[in-house]
Amino acid sequence: MAPRNPRARRGPGRPARPIRREKILSVARGVFAECGYAAASTTRLAELMGLTKASLFHHVRSKEELYLEVVRETLGRLGELVEEAREQDGSFVERIDRLADDVTEFLAAQPDAARLLTWEVVGSGPFMEHEG
Repeated sequence: MAPRNPRARRGPGRPARPIRREKILSVARGVFAECGYAAASTTRLAELMGLTKASLFHHVRSKEELYLEVVRETLGRLGELVEEAREQDGSFVERIDRLADDVTEFLAAQPDAARLLTWEVVGSGPFMEHEG
């Protein structure tokens, strides 16, 4: 397949600068972490992504769907740490100690993830309602 010509015309309805899914999730994680699910407005989410609300809803069906995806992604990363700890050598206590360190490092490096999970647990967010 030939590389696309950057000057080629885009098709009808195609954005001039498409937004990547990673950016959508990153911006959403930051907004949900800052103010929780209930107070996060779709208008603000769209603005920070450089989209209109209509464009945002082209990418996700609802604010709740976006929130659930962000929480699942964050928990997936933590799940990877648990799996790595499970596969390591050492006693159970040693692996748990390393896991605690790894989780602490992850949450320290990802403060939005820590705040998001705190909002979810303390605020009984939609993830707990769906998955709990």
